[in-house]
Amino acid sequence: MTMTELYRVAGRPPRRPRSPAQPFPRWLLLVWLAFSLVVAAPAAAQEPVAPSVVYANTKALQAEVELIRAHLGRPVDQRAEITVRGAEPREVYFQARSLATRTSRLAFEHLRRRFLLPDLVPADEVQPADVLRMVSAARAHLAALMVHFGIEQRVEVAPANPSHAPTDVYRAVVTANRQLNQLTTEPFSPSDVWMQVTLAVSYTARLLAVFEVNRRIPHAAAIEPAVRPRDVYRRLLASFTLIRVIAERSKLQMLTIDVSDDELANIVPSDVYDLASLIVAELAYLFSLHDGLRPPVEPYRPDGLQPPDVHQRAGILEAQLKQLTELVEASPDWIGAK
Repeated sequence: MTMTELYRVAGRPPRRPRSPAQPFPRWLLLVWLAFSLVVAAPAAAQEPVAPSVVYANTKALQAEVELIRAHLGRPVDQRAEITVRGAEPREVYFQARSLATRTSRLAFEHLRRRFLLPDLVPADEVQPADVLRMVSAARAHLAALMVHFGIEQRVEVAPANPSHAPTDVYRAVVTANRQLNQLTTEPFSPSDVWMQVTLAVSYTARLLAVFEVNRRIPHAAAIEPAVRPRDVYRRLLASFTLIRVIAERSKLQMLTIDVSDDELANIVPSDVYDLASLIVAELAYLFSLHDGLRPPVEPYRPDGLQPPDVHQRAGILEAQLKQLTELVEASPDWIGAK
């Protein structure tokens, strides 16, 4: 890897080479060592990658997260794995992107350097190799942290078990995300969730344009007081259920999530963020199956929002999806060939 490429990974513009007399910056050494310690994904991405290989790398990442957790003395997230079925690589990919975002944040908190994430792959083109690239980027962030903390133990990737499918990878990524949320001093907040929901609203408005709907974003209802993260999660689950209905009518495959009442009672904002990210991924996939639609509007990030604000925005999304579901029920062949 050239110095220019290394600066790009670290999120800094390339500079003119230093003279031999000047000390080599320590932060850059950490990044270099991180890439030496982790098997880089780009080389592997040239050949087909099995989901079992991604799973083995994700389990190695979980072990690295545990080493850092023990070093920092943070609590263990003891919640059971979520119940999902029928995950597709694109759904795993967007959860892995949330994973890499979390490790990047954690690295910034301790190294004060930002790490760029791999370029985003269109939802309809995602392959297991793209998921591996995200997981490997996250492992690179963790490797830099382990060097910084002086953690000498290294984690080896176990041999892949061919029985592991994308659904297994999805569960493993979500478990890692939950534990990483215990390590960061600034976990995902309601403002971060609001951004994801707002992006979902924009995607849905573009999909409603397929049916030439005039009012594509309904008026927001009044903010309900005393809303908690689990209430937002429940409303987003309703939206996800509508998206699954749309997918079924369109003969498309999407995963199934089962959440018990006990699990809902323990929902935290980062869980809401992950569900909102999944919804965006599914809507982006539906969007990618149509030609000629204007791209969604990228949302801004407002500060200081609370769960009631996100709950209100999620209500807009739910109303849009109810309308889109009715339209798709009447015209199930609405998906155009690319």
